[in-house]
Amino acid sequence: MTLSKTTALWIFVFLVSATIPYALLISNFGYDDILRAPPLEIMQKFNDGGPQLIWTWLAFALSALLFIPAATGMAQIASPSDRSSGLLNGIAIAAALVQCIGLLRWVFVVPFLAATAVDPASSPAAQTTALQLFQAFHQFGGVLLGEFIGQLLLATWTLLLLWQFYKSKTLPRFLVYVGGLTVPLWILGMSEHLHTTLPQLRVIATTPAAFMLFEAWLLVCAIVLWRRPTSRQLS
Repeated sequence: MTLSKTTALWIFVFLVSATIPYALLISNFGYDDILRAPPLEIMQKFNDGGPQLIWTWLAFALSALLFIPAATGMAQIASPSDRSSGLLNGIAIAAALVQCIGLLRWVFVVPFLAATAVDPASSPAAQTTALQLFQAFHQFGGVLLGEFIGQLLLATWTLLLLWQFYKSKTLPRFLVYVGGLTVPLWILGMSEHLHTTLPQLRVIATTPAAFMLFEAWLLVCAIVLWRRPTSRQLS
């Protein structure tokens, strides 16, 4: 199978594996609007979800790792003989890992905190501690790692990849320009993360639009790569 077809297949796999658990989280957990609710409300909603919700979070977290083969394939197509492909791969791997690690807090940390926070048998001190720990892990694993650093890495990867596609002309120019629209949306969306510690900063909520546009862009890229394969074969 050609490199372009293999890359397109990995993009399809990544998009499907990420979309299904994401849709389930929206339906069963009210994601991601629930994250703006008071911590106790989040904990109660999470605890009500039971083991099924934890499995959904695990699937969503692991789906981030499937971005790696899709991203490395795109880098090889954009710059097959350029040293920049190594840099692109490193950024893509880092972006996937921080996203995965950030999401895994819902699998290995939050269940214990939620159980304590909503258990009537827990002492007020234990419940308060559980809520405080949840906020700390959410701020570190979610806001810092998964969202701020993850989006920064993803925006950087997209910008560098598009530059390689622009130079190599291995992707239609309109797709290069459309992909470029995601970068300012991610940068502006970071204001919501900074707002958690700088409340005077105005929030520009463009992150959802950035991800929807990015996924649509990846899908079109996959279709183009599948229909117009390169002659280069996988080694």
